[in-house]
Amino acid sequence: MNYHQYNECYVAYLDILGMKTLIAKSKQEPELRTRLWNALQIIKHIPPYLEGQKTLSTETAENVLRIHVLSDSVILFIPAQTSVAWFLWVIRRLYDQLICLGLCFRGAVTVGGMVWEEQDITNYSEGLMDTAHSSVALGPALVEAVLLESEVAIYPRIILTECLCAHIRGIDLKNQNSESHLAHSIFPLASRDCQLGVGTFIKSDFDGRSFLDILHKKIRRSDKIAGDGTRNDPNRFDDTPRETWIQRYRNVAAEGLGSARDEKIKAKYAWLLNYVCQACKGQCSDHVQDEELRRPGYEIISDR
Repeated sequence: MNYHQYNECYVAYLDILGMKTLIAKSKQEPELRTRLWNALQIIKHIPPYLEGQKTLSTETAENVLRIHVLSDSVILFIPAQTSVAWFLWVIRRLYDQLICLGLCFRGAVTVGGMVWEEQDITNYSEGLMDTAHSSVALGPALVEAVLLESEVAIYPRIILTECLCAHIRGIDLKNQNSESHLAHSIFPLASRDCQLGVGTFIKSDFDGRSFLDILHKKIRRSDKIAGDGTRNDPNRFDDTPRETWIQRYRNVAAEGLGSARDEKIKAKYAWLLNYVCQACKGQCSDHVQDEELRRPGYEIISDR
């Protein structure tokens, strides 16, 4: 690693919503402590590059996902010469797994300069991406992601910077006339036969911010849940239908909205409920209209 120059990376800074309150409550609730611990373990053990995916031609010791976890904050970054679709897939998978624990994320993703010092690398299996835990990491991209998460993301959404959106538009434009390249650029965020660009999964919010459309109907959710791919232990994949995932997200939003006492917290869960109901095309009876989110009680400048 050359410490005298920045390397272009995809960078995400994520925050578990309501973690401070949950930690305070966990002093008297052992079950809650277990749930929070399990959430952090999920983040720590992000799976390697998806099984069955060909090894990237650019794969080296540097081209691995790097993870930093500190209480409610998670930093992820990987060199941009890898795959933005895979990076967004990791974030989607983490969000799904937190939802199963009754928790949710907010965060920011960008592309830009990073430099880091290696501490150790954990190998998974031949031909798959590794995960590295770095002792030192810094760069303008990380600063940007941290500021956007704390000052702009606000709601339980994963916002994307304009720089990253432009980067994705460039990838999609380059691949739009090549069926094979398009399939490679979108997998595993979507299935290999999906003829859509990565930009399809970016949604514009009521405040003009771009965010990851995590419940898009074309999002791929058949994640590996067990097996090592051998005859004695074949791979097994999650076949949970999209409708069930929508219901899980809706339950977290409705429960949070119903139990919150602070107006800012209510606003965040109202945003999530609104988004979920939009994803299921108004099938939810308790749909919160976009106009309601624009009211002073729901539109928050920052909570920090």
